[in-house]
Amino acid sequence: MRIGSALSVIAASLVGSSAWALDVAPQVLIIDAKDRSGALVLRNGADEAIDVEVDVRFGFEVADREGRVRTHYPTRAFQDRRSAASYLSVSPRQTRLAPGEERVVRVLARVPSGLAQGEYWARASVRVQPVMPANVEPSERIRLQVGLMTEQRIPIFVRHGRAAATANLQDVGWTLEERYGSVFLVARYFVGLEGSGAFLGTIEAVVKDARGGFIGRHEDDLAVFESGWRRIEIPLDRMPAKGARLELKTERRHPSITSDDLLPGRSTRWSGRT
Repeated sequence: MRIGSALSVIAASLVGSSAWALDVAPQVLIIDAKDRSGALVLRNGADEAIDVEVDVRFGFEVADREGRVRTHYPTRAFQDRRSAASYLSVSPRQTRLAPGEERVVRVLARVPSGLAQGEYWARASVRVQPVMPANVEPSERIRLQVGLMTEQRIPIFVRHGRAAATANLQDVGWTLEERYGSVFLVARYFVGLEGSGAFLGTIEAVVKDARGGFIGRHEDDLAVFESGWRRIEIPLDRMPAKGARLELKTERRHPSITSDDLLPGRSTRWSGRT
């Protein structure tokens, strides 16, 4: 079989079977002052062998003035004091998993002396690619591997001594939008981060009519690493009349983190008429 045809067959079979899919647990890794280590469990849940590579870099979530969230990876020159990447190590960094096989990757924190109390951040980058057959030429092997590589990014929190976080709601504004026959209230709000760690929780938005009846409700996960703008969209049962009220509330509750692992802090509220 020609190399080009072989590559087409390989790519088609891999895409069709999701052969390089990887399950990673947990989805959020917290390393505390007592243990100084954590673990990621990798499991190949597909029907082909995969190669996995894990490394650590500094990154955290930021948002623009419209509330659109993205993960920011500063260059080395701009790494701030909250980075844990320089003293985290992973073992093994590279591994091959057969179908159904599990492997534990250890993450060790060598916290430098004199580090101030607080919470420090990084991201584990877990890259996955299928194992290439031996009969593929080296140049084509590289091209195919790069094209089929996937990546998961797992937040890492290193806690050293005391840390706390509260998300204060400020400067709330809203607009009403109609889309495809439905009505949405789009709220944009400023989150002021208070404390020495990231706020991980939820935000609940409720819209009530002038008599206190519910018009709409929505809840989003909320991760705040630095103060900034956010937005939430609430689907409404109907167009609100004059005097309707918007209520926002943050809670220390997160689907990927147990309550014991959440930092101490206050729940906050905001309300106003639309």
